[in-house]
Amino acid sequence: MSRAFPDYRIQNFWEHLRWFLDESLSLTTGGIVTTVDISALKIFSPAAQHFKIETTDDDKNVRIQSRDYASTSGEFSAIQCKPNITTQGTVTIYGMEISPRFARGAGGNTLVGIRSTPILKGASGTVDGTLTGDIRVFQAEVTDENVAGRTITGVVSMLWCWHQLASHTFTGGIYVMDLRTAGGGKGWDGFVNVQASGDAGFSVSSDGMFRDPESHTEAGYVTITIAGTDYEIPFYASS
Repeated sequence: MSRAFPDYRIQNFWEHLRWFLDESLSLTTGGIVTTVDISALKIFSPAAQHFKIETTDDDKNVRIQSRDYASTSGEFSAIQCKPNITTQGTVTIYGMEISPRFARGAGGNTLVGIRSTPILKGASGTVDGTLTGDIRVFQAEVTDENVAGRTITGVVSMLWCWHQLASHTFTGGIYVMDLRTAGGGKGWDGFVNVQASGDAGFSVSSDGMFRDPESHTEAGYVTITIAGTDYEIPFYASS
C-alpha cells in the first residue's frame, strides 16, 4: 500500500517531516511501516542549518539502495551526487567529504576513512556467473566536454596523498601505500598493470634511458619495505 504526498508544495522541512510521520504511522501494521510515495518530494533543511540524518543506536547505519537489482542488461548507478558550480569565483568544491575521527582522550583499534569492498557473492559449491568486464575497487576519471579552453594552474592527478601528523609513536611506519598479502587461493600477479609502453612514464626500451646506470651515479632512490626489510630502487636524472 502506498500514498502520495499532497499536491500543494510544502516549503518548510518540519512540515514535510510531520506529514511523513503522520502518514507512516497511519500505514503501520503490527509496528511495521509500509511504503510511502515521495516521488514528487524535495526535502530542504531550514535556512542556515545543515540537514542531518542519524541513527539512534551505534550498531545501526543509514542504508541507501541496499536492494536487489533484477535487470539483465544496462548500466546502473546506485547513488548520485553532482554539485554544480554555476558562478565565476574562487570556490573550491568537494563532491563528498568523509571524516571519521577519535575524540580527544578516546582510544580504539583502527581508523578507516573509506572502505570499498566489491564482493563476488556465492556459497561454497554454488559460485558461478561470468563477468565480461573488470573488477575495479576505485575508478578515478577526470573528464571534460572534449573542448579545450580552460587553464588549470595546479596539478591534475588521479590520487592526491598528504598527511599532517605530529610526532606520535608509529610502530608500523607511515606509507603512501600499504600492500597486504593476498587472501584466498589467488595471489597478486604484480604491482601495477600498464596498458602500453610509454603510458604514465612506464617505458619498455633496451638501453633507452637518458642516463646509463652502468656509467652514471644514481640521482636518488625510492624506498620500499618488503616483509619488514627496507629496499632501495635507484633512479637517474633525465638531464
